Amino acid sequence: MLLTTRPEEMLSRARVLQAIEDFTSRLRADDRVVFYFAGHGTSLGGAYDRDPHDYLLPQDFPGRDMLRRGYGETQDDAARRLLGGNAIDVREQVLARLDAAGSAVVFIDACRDRRVLLAMRGGSDSETILGRMRGLSITRSEPKVHVLFSTSEGTGTLDGGEGQHSPFTGTLLRYLHRRENLAIASLAEEIRDDVRGMTDGRQKPRYLAANDLPVYLVSGEVGVPAPPDVTGGGGGSCPAGMVFIPGGEFMMGSPEGVGQADERPQHRVRVASFCLDRTEVSVAAYRRCVESGACSSEELTRASWGVSSVCNWGRSGADDHPVNGVDWQQSRAFCAWGVHEGGARRLPREAEWEYAAGGRHGTTYPWGNQALDGSRANAGNMPDGFDETAPVVFFAAGASPEGVLNLSGNVWEWVEDVYASDAYLHHSPEGFYARDVSGTSPSTELRALRGGGWHNDASNARAANRNRNGSTLRYSSVGFRCAAGAP
Repeated sequence: MLLTTRPEEMLSRARVLQAIEDFTSRLRADDRVVFYFAGHGTSLGGAYDRDPHDYLLPQDFPGRDMLRRGYGETQDDAARRLLGGNAIDVREQVLARLDAAGSAVVFIDACRDRRVLLAMRGGSDSETILGRMRGLSITRSEPKVHVLFSTSEGTGTLDGGEGQHSPFTGTLLRYLHRRENLAIASLAEEIRDDVRGMTDGRQKPRYLAANDLPVYLVSGEVGVPAPPDVTGGGGGSCPAGMVFIPGGEFMMGSPEGVGQADERPQHRVRVASFCLDRTEVSVAAYRRCVESGACSSEELTRASWGVSSVCNWGRSGADDHPVNGVDWQQSRAFCAWGVHEGGARRLPREAEWEYAAGGRHGTTYPWGNQALDGSRANAGNMPDGFDETAPVVFFAAGASPEGVLNLSGNVWEWVEDVYASDAYLHHSPEGFYARDVSGTSPSTELRALRGGGWHNDASNARAANRNRNGSTLRYSSVGFRCAAGAP
């Protein structure tokens, strides 16, 4: 679907919508799609709206003469009328239509602040209607549609010189021409870093991941699936979004003189094959469980410890970040939700988690023994581009050999096991620590945490490091991922 490469051609709303209709009506489940838009966009909704409507503005979008309220109209009604009849709804008229394909990647090179709106200022009615609109937002996508924005929410984009591409589009084209076999998530990271550098930090592209399997850039094409090796090199397969971890034995914990006391004594453990989520559970995924009635959103914006403003639930633009501030029971309920592909899941056992995070290969970190840095994990106050949590698909350089992401840093992760500082003195050959907790109140029952958070140092990001929390407490630095038995 190519509308025009000539700026003098008028791209009216009718022409754009007809092209989208003609194109998407022919999509099949095995098609791979790329959609690119350069221009202006806006959102209708307040800064804290959970689901604002986002619009792309065509070239025939009306000027300020249209910014007048009709008799009896509210400001919201007038803004909705103006946009609904003259702009293109991103979610309903673009992303939802592209979801008919097997996978789609959407590139949007547009300002995400209000500069185009402010340029339309007119009389008092214009001011009040424009006050209901803001920069392009888009906080969640469709299950099979990946979105890469040229900049972060609330910020503008820089233009290129005369006849030149913008920093974002120029960088994107360079990577499309030169790189092969690159996951879209990794492409997004590299474009973000390049554009941020060339604009002195004024522009930082933002990636919104799909909920389906990742797509890859292969031989100059985008959206062609080249799934990672989810067999872990040992056969087997797992549901979409999960990675197969072949069973085996490993030395759990740390040797004398290394790590903390609760990591000793180091002991041999046998782990059966299992499946593990490739990423931490995102806000978008958890919301679907809440909407189904199987999960609770209670207190997700109020941390028992830490800064509540860091909780991602309800934060604009955080749908692809890990859901944090969840307690152990909420995490367990999500994993047990019966609609997951392949059936209900569970929290990983502590031994399984350590095995996947480095124990299987005998390494300190998921990626090996190289020191932690800002390219591998969101931890240790490294210059990684994030002040708090990062999207769950970032830091491909820090993935385990099997392809599991963010086992170090971003958020601590709940596991199934009861925590005890002397657990390694009382373990089964499978690494289980059995203790009767029937007389323990939920608020004092300790459950184990693994992986470290964005604000922790490198020692907490080690595969063998252990932490704990009361099962009903919510930390803004705590999230989770799920596991399942191998097929």
